[in-house]
Amino acid sequence: NLFDRGRTLEVIVTEVPAGSSVRTLATKICGRCLGRFDLALVRPKMPFLDEDGLDVLAGSCERFTAAGLAVVIVCERPALSRLLAAAGLDDGMKLVSSFDEAALGPRTPFSCRHGESEEDA
Repeated sequence: NLFDRGRTLEVIVTEVPAGSSVRTLATKICGRCLGRFDLALVRPKMPFLDEDGLDVLAGSCERFTAAGLAVVIVCERPALSRLLAAAGLDDGMKLVSSFDEAALGPRTPFSCRHGESEEDA
């Protein structure tokens, strides 16, 4: 789920379907739309995170960073936070333990209307 918070893109990851590629999450929004945001607030909310899910999450965060966005990952479960830190997702990205630490005001649903083309990136 994607939400617009002004200059912040909130990304809530509820599940990573089996067989997803690293591009699945990040390509829900094209490069042209990514350019309007300064920050990606990533909230993993899936019940478990396997290797494929970790790859999708890491790849998406790398794409957000490559597009010039600062990345904050909200990890409300300590075990998940430790896993993400061990996987190196805290290098160049900020891990916080609660949404309150990263609260940014009201949000509205966001949908990229330009398609999922990497050409715009």
